[in-house]
Amino acid sequence: MTTITISFTRMDGPIFFDVEGHTGYQNPETGNNDVCVAVSAICSGLVEHLRKEHGLLPDICKDGHIRYDIEASTLRIREAFKMAENSLKWLQSQHPDYQDILTVPRGREIFLFFLQ
Repeated sequence: MTTITISFTRMDGPIFFDVEGHTGYQNPETGNNDVCVAVSAICSGLVEHLRKEHGLLPDICKDGHIRYDIEASTLRIREAFKMAENSLKWLQSQHPDYQDILTVPRGREIFLFFLQ
C-alpha cells in the first residue's frame, strides 16, 4: 500500500508532503504495476524540479519513501507541490477500484493505494 499525506496551510506557510510504500496493483494486460510507476514518476519529477529550481532536497528519499517538511514556502514552491497533488488525485480517479481517499483534520489529505 502507498500512503500519501499532503498538507498546505497558507501561500507562504509550511508544506508537508510524504509518500511511502508500494502499491499492489497489477495491470491485467501487461502485469506491470502502472500505479506505482506513475506515483514514482510524479515524485521523481517533483524532487528534480525542487532541487534544480529551488535548491530543495527531500528530508527522506529512499526506495519507496519521500518526504518534504518545509517550514516556509513561496508561491512557486507551493505550485510545484500543488501540481504533484493534482496529478496524484487524477491518478486516483483513474484507478478508483484500487485506491481510496480520506480527509483528516487540519487540511491533510491521505491517499491510500491498495489492491482489493
